[in-house]
Amino acid sequence: MRNTASDLSGETSPYTGLAVGTHLLASLAQGSSVASITDNSQSGTNLDEWRSPNLDAIGTLEAASNVTIGGRMAWFSNPLNAVTISGSITPNLRALENNAMANAFVTIRIYKRSSGGTYTLISDPGDSIGTELGTTEAVRTASLIPTSTALADGDRIAILLIWMAVSGSTGFSTTGFFNGAAGATGDTYVSFNETITEYVPPAATPPKPTIVTAQAVARSYSW
Repeated sequence: MRNTASDLSGETSPYTGLAVGTHLLASLAQGSSVASITDNSQSGTNLDEWRSPNLDAIGTLEAASNVTIGGRMAWFSNPLNAVTISGSITPNLRALENNAMANAFVTIRIYKRSSGGTYTLISDPGDSIGTELGTTEAVRTASLIPTSTALADGDRIAILLIWMAVSGSTGFSTTGFFNGAAGATGDTYVSFNETITEYVPPAATPPKPTIVTAQAVARSYSW
């Protein structure tokens, strides 16, 4: 999960409260330099308020006026070759909370984004992956069983990463890390059981040349 803008960065977000411009690239290539984003806790937020139905069936964040969901970043793959996602999915999410009283958690939503811009939920692991975050960066992971979903040529995978502090008071924060080298700080990724490759549109077939055949013209002359 890279710190590089997706070519969909100008697209209107399907997620309430997720600003245009926070669409990053879910690349098949490993990152090399850690990046991070920190979100501050908000007064009046607690975990019970954050649970369903505030998260609907397609992952739209429908926060009530007294609920603030923390950091939200969306990653989009490039267009992919046709594949059916049906095997286990393993997220590897790296984050921390600045204080044990922050009660911070991290979770994820995974979607198919069709070439026409329609979103279909692939996996929703619920309120959190793993236990509460600690005050040093660490991994939260799980084995997720997706809804079997077929991607056609040109479809994409969209990943919504959510981390939040649910302390009920201000003064705390949660930091998510990504774009790191393998096994190092910021090595946040999502691993699929299937072989996923990027789609390359077929080259356009050039038009056939028009062949003009010369014809002899018989002429009659009188002298």
